[in-house]
Amino acid sequence: MAQKTGEKKHIAVSAALNIIRKAFMIAFPLVTYAYATRVLGTEGIGAYEFSQSVVSYFALIAALGITQYAVRDGAKYLRTEAEDENGDAPADGRNSYEGINKRTAGYDMSRFASEVFSINLIMTVVSYAIMTVLVLANPLLHSYSSVIFIYSISILFTTLGVDWINSLFEDYLKLTIRYIVVSVISLGLLLIFVKTPADLNKYVAISIFATVVNGFLNFIYVQRHVRVRFTFNLNLAKHGLPIFILFCNNIASVIYLNSDVTILRVLTDDHEVGLYGVAAKIYTMIKELMNAAIFVTIPRFSMYVNEAESGKSDAAGLVENIEEMNRKYISGLRALLTPLLTVLVPSCLGLAMLAPEVMTIVAGADFAQGAVALRILGVAMFFAVTACFLAYAIIMPYKLERYFLVATCIAAAVNIVLNFILIPLVGMPAAAITTLLAEIMVFTMLGIIASHKVSLKSIINGRDLLAIVVGSVGVVAVCLIKGYMAGGQNVGIIGTFATVAAAVMVYGIVQIVMKNSVVGYVKGLVRK
Repeated sequence: MAQKTGEKKHIAVSAALNIIRKAFMIAFPLVTYAYATRVLGTEGIGAYEFSQSVVSYFALIAALGITQYAVRDGAKYLRTEAEDENGDAPADGRNSYEGINKRTAGYDMSRFASEVFSINLIMTVVSYAIMTVLVLANPLLHSYSSVIFIYSISILFTTLGVDWINSLFEDYLKLTIRYIVVSVISLGLLLIFVKTPADLNKYVAISIFATVVNGFLNFIYVQRHVRVRFTFNLNLAKHGLPIFILFCNNIASVIYLNSDVTILRVLTDDHEVGLYGVAAKIYTMIKELMNAAIFVTIPRFSMYVNEAESGKSDAAGLVENIEEMNRKYISGLRALLTPLLTVLVPSCLGLAMLAPEVMTIVAGADFAQGAVALRILGVAMFFAVTACFLAYAIIMPYKLERYFLVATCIAAAVNIVLNFILIPLVGMPAAAITTLLAEIMVFTMLGIIASHKVSLKSIINGRDLLAIVVGSVGVVAVCLIKGYMAGGQNVGIIGTFATVAAAVMVYGIVQIVMKNSVVGYVKGLVRK
C-alpha cells in the first residue's frame, strides 16, 4: 500500500512541477501577448500568427517524431554507472524505475541519446534549407521573411535543448526555476523595447528569447544525466521506422491544428487571422497546460507496459510480475485521469461561457469579435485533451502509434476540406468549427482503439464522474446568473474574476460534498 501511495505521489509531483513550468510557459506569452495585441494591433498580430504558423511546419520537419519516440523508448535504456557496476539503482533515485529490463544493458543511454540528438540536428539543418528556398521563392512568404526568419531561430534551440532528456529523468525542478527567471527577464525586455506597431520584429525576437536561452542552458545541464554528442552513426535501422511513423502523425496533427490559420490567411486577410489567432492562442495555451500532466507519465507508463508485455513473451516471466506491472499501470492511469477531468470539464465550460470577457482581457476590445471562435474552441478543448490522454497514456505505451497516425490523418484531411468549404461561407468562425469536428473525430477513433487494451471503466470512478458533472452544472449556473445580472454585457476584468471565483467556490463545494477522490488525495498531501 505504501509503495502504491508512493507511486501516485511521484506521478503527482512530476505532473505538478511540469504543470507549474507549463503554467509559466503559458502565463508569460499570455501577458506579453496581451501587451503586444494592444501595441501591434490586429494586422501586426495577424502577421505574427501567420509567420508562426509557417515556421511550425519547418519546426515539424526538424523535430520529426523524435520527442515522443525518445521519451517512450528512452525509458528502456536508463542506466547509471552505479547500475552498471553494482547492479543497483543509485541512492539519489535519478533512475528509480523499478524492474528496468536488463536485456537492454548493452545499449546505454548515452549512445541512445546521442544517436537521437544527431538525427534531430541533421533534420534541423535540412529544415532550414527547405525553409530558406521556399521563403525566398514565394512572394507571399517573402513579404513576411524577416518575421519568419527571426521566429525560426527557436527551431535550432529547441533541438539543442533536448528537453526530452529531462522528461526521461523526471527532472523538472531546476528546469522550472530557470524558466521562471528567464521569463521575467523577457518581460522586462518587452516593456522596454516594444512600444509601437513598427516594433513587430523586436516582439518576435523577445517572444523566442526564453526558448533560445533555455535551450542553450539545458544542453549544458543535461550532460549531468547523460553524455550527449553529435555522431554520424545514426543507427537508422533501429530508430528510423518508429520516428517516421510518429513524424507522419505529427505532420497530420500540425496540419489540422495550424492549417486553420494558414487557409484563413489565404482566403481572408490579416485582420481575420488576428481575431482568430488570439482565440486559437488562448485555446492552445490552456490545452498545453492540461496536457503537461499527461506528458510526464509517458516514460513510466511505457516502462510498465513494456515490462508486462516482455513478461508475456518470456518463458521465464513471472505471472506475479506481469500482474504487478499491470496493476501499477491501471493505478497510474486512474491517478492521472480523475484529476485531469476534475479540472478539464469546468475549465472548458467556463472558457466557452466567458469567451467575450476573456478575449477582451487578453487582447482588448478590438478583438472581442473573436469570442465566437473561442466559445467553439472551448468545447473542442475537452475532446483535444482527452484524446491526448488516450494517445500518450495508452496508445503510445502499447506502440500502437500507427493507429494514432490513421486517426490523425483522417481528421486532418476532413479539416482541410471543410476549411476550404466553410471559410468562404461563414468566415473566421468556420476555422474553429472545423477544429472542433477534427478533435471529436480523433477522440472517437482513439477511444475505440484504446478500449481494446484498457477497460475505460477501470480507470474512472462513477462517483467521481458524477461529482464532476454536477459541479460543472453549478459552473454553468454561475455564468448564466452573471449574464442575466449584467444584461448580456461584458462585465470587465473585475466582474470576470468575481464570476470565476464564485464558480470555483461552487464547484469546489460540490466536489467536497460528493466526495470526489481528488479531494481526499489533496487532504492527504496537506496533512503530510
